[in-house]
Amino acid sequence: MMIIDFHNHFYPAEYLEALEAGPSNIKITYDEDGNPLLHYPGDYNILVPSHRDIDHRAAVLEKVGVDKQILTFTTPGTHIETPQRSVELAKIVNNGFAKIMQEHSDHFTALATLPMNDPEAAVAEAERAIKDLRLRAVEIFSDVAGKPLDAPEFMPVYEKMAELGRPIFIHPRGEMSTPDYEGEKISKYRLWTKVRWPYATTMAVCRLVYSGVLERLPGLKLVTHHCGGLIPYLVGRLDWADDVNEMLMGQRDIDLKEHALVYFRRIFYDTAVSGNIGRFSAPGISPAWIKWSLARTCPLEISSAGGSSARPLRRWKAWD
Repeated sequence: MMIIDFHNHFYPAEYLEALEAGPSNIKITYDEDGNPLLHYPGDYNILVPSHRDIDHRAAVLEKVGVDKQILTFTTPGTHIETPQRSVELAKIVNNGFAKIMQEHSDHFTALATLPMNDPEAAVAEAERAIKDLRLRAVEIFSDVAGKPLDAPEFMPVYEKMAELGRPIFIHPRGEMSTPDYEGEKISKYRLWTKVRWPYATTMAVCRLVYSGVLERLPGLKLVTHHCGGLIPYLVGRLDWADDVNEMLMGQRDIDLKEHALVYFRRIFYDTAVSGNIGRFSAPGISPAWIKWSLARTCPLEISSAGGSSARPLRRWKAWD
């Protein structure tokens, strides 16, 4: 059985070169080991070798027995730049991924990133990435500079992806600079990644469901990180809450033709929860919609399970 890791992050070399050349809202410094540090508003990322060296990454895959990875871009995304620069950098990232796919087709395929702060350009880039570059799908973040994914301006992107028949992978975002409580200056104890990221995924997906985006676009495919955040744990609450609220308040505050759970069942959920996978069998979510993922930039170099499920739940057939 071929083992395919659905979700793993990588920064193409061409993107890092473009950041160095500028302009950019990201500042690059280097640690004592020569690893680049990307400093952006609210946080920073350390780019260890597997973050940026594709030969190193391929060697690790061979060592641990993972047949193929689907590469994705990661935070902060290009939308922290001006719209014009965001478009330029998204193209650079996607061109870099296409090059990796051509030169390392035995180990890697990739998802495109989109300049979502310019929705019209995002539509054009989605089409270019899928049709011309042969990338498999696209990745977006759980919000776009604070705007929810169900904002009307993003509908053309979803319509294009439904037309192309390719999935959208939703990755959460959140920064240390956003405090959890009034009176504090930052989010403490890295809770912005431990807790806020799964929460951000949950809110993004729920907004897309309850706003009717999935209902209006039955061909739209979504894949969520962290097994949908809190969704598997809240399936029961989501199942009864709308009916109970209607009985208690005498009115229904959502307008969907089907029960919301119908749309949640259409979503794919990856296994990169960095913990217990027991809730993957939550009522209403079929194991057939769960995709094995490590979500590690240096897969299995840190721990034998990469902080995630150590076994594939089902064979993943990559989109051709």
